[in-house]
Amino acid sequence: ACKSDLFEPKDAAAHIPADVTAITAINARQLMQKADFEAVKEMEFYQAALAEAQKNSPAIAEVMVNPELSGIDLDKNIYITYDLNPKNPEEIFVATVFSIKDRKAFESLLKNADPDVVIEDKDGFSAVTKYPRQIVAWNDEIGVFGGANSRDIALLDKARDIFETKSETSIAQNKNLRETLSGKHDLSSWLSTDPIAQNPQAGMAMAFLDLDKDALKNNQIHSAVDFKDGQIAGHSDFFISEGLGENFIGKFFKSEIQTDFTKYIPTQNLLSATTLALDIRGMDEFLSQRPQTRDMLVFMAKDAGLEYKDLVETFDGDCLVALYGAVENTSNAPAPTPVFSTKIKNAET
Repeated sequence: ACKSDLFEPKDAAAHIPADVTAITAINARQLMQKADFEAVKEMEFYQAALAEAQKNSPAIAEVMVNPELSGIDLDKNIYITYDLNPKNPEEIFVATVFSIKDRKAFESLLKNADPDVVIEDKDGFSAVTKYPRQIVAWNDEIGVFGGANSRDIALLDKARDIFETKSETSIAQNKNLRETLSGKHDLSSWLSTDPIAQNPQAGMAMAFLDLDKDALKNNQIHSAVDFKDGQIAGHSDFFISEGLGENFIGKFFKSEIQTDFTKYIPTQNLLSATTLALDIRGMDEFLSQRPQTRDMLVFMAKDAGLEYKDLVETFDGDCLVALYGAVENTSNAPAPTPVFSTKIKNAET
């Protein structure tokens, strides 16, 4: 690409590798201006998160207590990235990547969080590696809080990838991602299925379903969340390839739900309600073209004392999932109770 074609981000996005699976951008300043942050810090959910951070990552806990004195540039986006190992999708490296405003202040924060902290000088950045499956790394421009769910993930190598990434090779050059971030929302998220497409097991699953393995490529989900007047507004846009959308997902869902469940939903202690328009006939058609998969489901239904054909004839596909429970966010509150409801097409079967 020509130099004039390059996008030059002014924040930490310039150092995020292009092959990450997902990103969430946090507009920290905008969020703090909307919320009474001092009041938020006293809320039970925040105190619980703070206690967890103090146990597992003292540096993050210090940032949560006083972000303004952390040395982090809160006027720029903070990014949470998810780096999935294509060969083993169960291995995930999660990094919070942010711009540094005051390196000395950030290093003081680390020392205040843990007086025994050892700062290691690496080539081009400093790092703290004493915490199990976690790393803190930084230079004059950006900082990283990284964590992995497996000891097989080389944390220093992952951090080094971030510091060595340049703007022209970063995820910031992805126009699809830039479209997601252009809305200036409180939270913006972007997810790509491309890393999953590289997984051999995913390819085998697609072959089992008689689908083109390349259908897993070039699919993205854009999501945004905004907080306003005590409410949360969010939406997601799905950009799905024809092979995965029309030929697979489209067979499982109708275009819209036809059933009005509102008259059946008790409102007392209702936490959430989600409706789905499953396409039972579409599923059956899809499976009928794949006898091996259909026969397996027929066997599973019989094993449960059911007839597969009766399931297809009985249910319409419109369904509701509601959660009920205490509204108060207390540690001793019971877990929400899910309630499932579906429209019956043929009561006789």
